[in-house]
Amino acid sequence: MARATITVLAAITLANPSTQHAALADSLLSPLRQQAKALAPLAHSVVARQFLAAAADLPSVRTRTIYRDSTTGTYFRETDVSSLSEGIRPRLVPIKVDALYFYQTRYGTILNYLRVIDLLGANGVTTFEGKRLLDFGYGRIGHLRAIASLGATAVGVDVDPELPALYGERGDQGLIRGTNRREGFLSIVYGSFPGDSAARRQVGGAYDLVISRNTLKGGHEPAQRARQSRVINLGVSDSTFVRAIFESMRSGGLFMMYTVSGPKGNAHCPFSEGMVRAIGFQVVAYDEDDSDPTRAMLRVLNREQRETPSVPDEESTALYTLLRKP
Repeated sequence: MARATITVLAAITLANPSTQHAALADSLLSPLRQQAKALAPLAHSVVARQFLAAAADLPSVRTRTIYRDSTTGTYFRETDVSSLSEGIRPRLVPIKVDALYFYQTRYGTILNYLRVIDLLGANGVTTFEGKRLLDFGYGRIGHLRAIASLGATAVGVDVDPELPALYGERGDQGLIRGTNRREGFLSIVYGSFPGDSAARRQVGGAYDLVISRNTLKGGHEPAQRARQSRVINLGVSDSTFVRAIFESMRSGGLFMMYTVSGPKGNAHCPFSEGMVRAIGFQVVAYDEDDSDPTRAMLRVLNREQRETPSVPDEESTALYTLLRKP
């Protein structure tokens, strides 16, 4: 263990218990803050710079435990365990969740949303304050919390069963207070949108911004999708899904699909340009190449993380499709 690490841990140990937990959680978030600082020169829009600052200012959270049923794959909060039957409890596997995992889960840094947000900034989004934003397939809460702290109503929808248990404690959702007296709101929805009627009701509508990063992908033909790993099943036809997104948005709203892929992946928009136009969207950009800016971002992030990336920076491909509701 490096001497600097020993010094930090010693200082934490000498503190009282509440200070100790806060200091440890704060230290776990230091990589995120260092990454945000390193990425600052690559943020070209006001909203992108605000996002980096908000991500660097995410509050510390205490380490918590959630439980996974090893037989069914169901997740439970710690407060749920006492009400479970004696037949279920022996099957529970505890999962310790620290501050960094809380915000980022298994998908890595939330700062890889920088390009999504910078492109929104380049297309007229000057602030998140007062905006309603939906993230389809959000995967982790950190970027939504940062956006909510900037005055937005941020909603995430996903089918990952871990997320409701992970983000089910008091204060995880609801009113979010940010800097400069900004107040936003954060909520998550579990279910398959739009096929799940309950999820659709919870998601609601009147969104100014809909984003989806590394979720809607796979090309335009069945053969292309078959080559793409981890393509999700929307549960409805492509046209039904796109129409539901269209109906959930305000006039003038933007729908951003952004995918980063390795050499064997497929970053293309899964919906044909003709179909999205027929539903009513205006096409601002379709399968636009954003590889060079993304590679620059990944070089910074990989350098800061000091890890060998699973895909070399220069082999990454990034494409985005941006649609506007008239």
